[in-house]
Amino acid sequence: MSTIVFAVIAWCLTLGRLHFIKQSARGRKLYIAGALVLSTLILFPWCLRGIVLTGYPFYPATAMGFPVDWKYPQDAARLYVALVHSWGRNPDARIADTQGYLWLPGWWHQAIRNRSAIQVPLAISLAGLAVAVIHRLRRRRVSTSRWLLILVPSLAGVVFWFLASPDPRFGQFAIWTTAGTLATWGIVSVDGGVFQGRYVSTVLAGLLGLLLWCLISFGWKQPYQSMLAAKAPSPLPRAGLTVRQTGSGLKVYLPMQGNQCWDAPLPCTPYPDDSLRLRDRENMRWGFASEGRPDLLYRY
Repeated sequence: MSTIVFAVIAWCLTLGRLHFIKQSARGRKLYIAGALVLSTLILFPWCLRGIVLTGYPFYPATAMGFPVDWKYPQDAARLYVALVHSWGRNPDARIADTQGYLWLPGWWHQAIRNRSAIQVPLAISLAGLAVAVIHRLRRRRVSTSRWLLILVPSLAGVVFWFLASPDPRFGQFAIWTTAGTLATWGIVSVDGGVFQGRYVSTVLAGLLGLLLWCLISFGWKQPYQSMLAAKAPSPLPRAGLTVRQTGSGLKVYLPMQGNQCWDAPLPCTPYPDDSLRLRDRENMRWGFASEGRPDLLYRY
């Protein structure tokens, strides 16, 4: 759902571009029909998955809910949205503590230390934008190609990500698209303009250095070393469990510490729900139904 603004705006721009493509009327219709078919093939299974799991095609949005008995209660879905919204601002705070703007200094202090998600794309974006602006101030021709329209969905996606749930990992698609577009704009502006020869090489080397800095920050070496050194798959941790019975008599396992069930017997959840029940009392494969999550409502 964090991609919805980015994807919808990008899709509309693409459809508009196809409408004005230099082709015959029949050719344009074929292109548009192909785009619609491809979009449907991508979107329909995702919506179907949402309906099967929650009763909503765009969960956690509660619009267009289907009248099925496993549909997640709207109040609980809204609470989930509030939790994600709060968690993105400060994962260790209560919902009431992440309202207004008091959370912003703490969030920025944590986010700016994230090299691969914030520091590197921010540096690339500012470098590309600075080169393009300097070129404009020197009254030189700056590329204004149509591909710069990519900035519309990417910047809108960044704004939506920040307002919805600003955890850095939720916004990487928009952040890095913005960085890539601005970097390309800077490179195109430099090429063949006032900056020649060694200046072009300097800009490209600087961008390459930032990308290598980002790659190193991912800590890619240690996971590969651990994987190659392992002679057999590591066993899953064993979680300490307690058993809780819901109002319907269903026995649910709860981890005693943390929120990981690991290889615990089913059903296991760190978020108990006293109204949870089996849709088919004889078979778990048909899923569950619930009236909400009173424990979550109490906790938050």
